[in-house]
Amino acid sequence: MTNMWSEVSVETGEERVRALETMDDFFKPALEKGAQMVHNKPNNVDFARGVISLILQNHPVPLVIQ
Repeated sequence: MTNMWSEVSVETGEERVRALETMDDFFKPALEKGAQMVHNKPNNVDFARGVISLILQNHPVPLVIQ
C-alpha cells in the first residue's frame, strides 16, 4: 500500500508509484506474482475497511522461508 498522498503532488506520487512498480528492489516481484498495489488516498476508515476486505480475500501461500 502506498500512503502519504496528501504530502506530495499527484504528479510526484504517480512518478513514485511507477518507480515502485518497475524496480526489482520494491514491488515489482510481488506484482508479477499477482499482488495488488493499493493507494491510500482517501485515508479514512471506510478505505481501511476496504483494504482489510481485500486482504481477507487472499488465499495463504507458504513462503520459501517457511
